[in-house]
This record gives sequence, C-alpha cells and structure tokens, in this order.
Amino acid sequence: MAKFARETEFSEPMAWEATALALARRAGVQTPEFELVRLTESRSILLTRRFDRENERRVGYISAHSLTTKNDHFRNHGFLRRHDGWTLSPVFDLEPDRRPEQVEATPIVNGGEQFGRDIRELRDCHDIFRLTPDDAEGIIRDVADRTADWIKIANDYGISREAAEASKRALAGPNRDRALAMAPDGSQTQTPPPTRRSAQKRRGDLGMPGNSGQWARKPS
Repeated sequence: MAKFARETEFSEPMAWEATALALARRAGVQTPEFELVRLTESRSILLTRRFDRENERRVGYISAHSLTTKNDHFRNHGFLRRHDGWTLSPVFDLEPDRRPEQVEATPIVNGGEQFGRDIRELRDCHDIFRLTPDDAEGIIRDVADRTADWIKIANDYGISREAAEASKRALAGPNRDRALAMAPDGSQTQTPPPTRRSAQKRRGDLGMPGNSGQWARKPS
C-alpha cells in the first residue's frame, strides 16, 4: 500500500510517519513492513505491507473503536482474528503531533489530560496491564532509552536537523525527562506522582477492577 502526502503539505508527513514507525519498532512495538521512497528533496512515498492479508486470504480485523465504542484515536488501533483468537494488530497511521504551540494526544485514562499529558498516569495504571509499579517504570524508562536518538533516525529518513529540532516538543518534551528519571531496572520510583486523582479512582471510572485477583500475573 502506498501513502502520499497531499500537494499542500510540505512538512514531510510520510517521512515523519516512517520515523515514528522506526521508533515504535525500536521500542518493541509490532509494526508492518514499511519503506520510504524519496521522490524529491521534500517529497516521499511511504510503502507499507497490509497486515490484514495473508497471500490471497483476508484476515479478520476490528478496530478498537468498534470494540470499545470510544472516541479520539481508537480507530488507529485494532485487533486481528487468528486461529486461536484475537490479537493486537501492528500499529498504523503513526505520526507525531508536531505543532509547536501544544502537544495533543489521546488521554491515557478516562478523564485524563489531552494537552500536557503526563506519562506517570500510564505508570499509575500498571495493574490494568498486570504489571507491578517497578515493572511499569522499567518498561517506560527502557522505551525512552531506546528512542533517545530520534533526531538521527529522522535525519536518516531525510528530515533536516532544523526540522527535527522544530518538532522537538512532540518527542523530547517533559514526558521524556520524566521517563528518563525513572529507574532503568524498575527498582524504585524517582519521580513524585502527578497531582491528579488516584489511579484506583480512575480505574473505577473506567469500570475496571483495581488489585483484584483477575488482574494478577499468570504463572509462567
């Protein structure tokens, strides 16, 4: 599948999407096969392989929006039907919000921040993902470490250093500093929790249990 930028777009959205996919893959997120084809100094095409096809067979797909009936960007997440059940699909349409005045993102929790989102909210929801607080901090710090050279990756896809620096707010803002302040082995918390409602209260709003047995880690 080929993705083109609109003729009125001159901010290299396809190169930025390739950069975001490369960073996601480096962080351990499943991505489709992709390749950026450079047309001119300022224009490119992003080629991606469809993950809802296997040879000539169509693979069942349902969006997270259809499954959860929630708004925001839940149409950009989904599930594939396999022989043993449903599994997360690879990420797609992944492009950082590079507006200089603010960063907008889907809230992590119901009622969470849409502007100025705090990565520590994700850590506070650790038990939803069957993780301990230390495990959650270790993963967040690991992702920050693996994506630290994002400017070089952007440069490799033809984005100038000046353009990358201008988009710094989206990829190197306060949340990266908060993530890097966490212990790399998840052994301790080095940052104070955000001054918002407790994670337990937020999970209640979501209709999700807190530390109940059904969220306990399964034995290996």
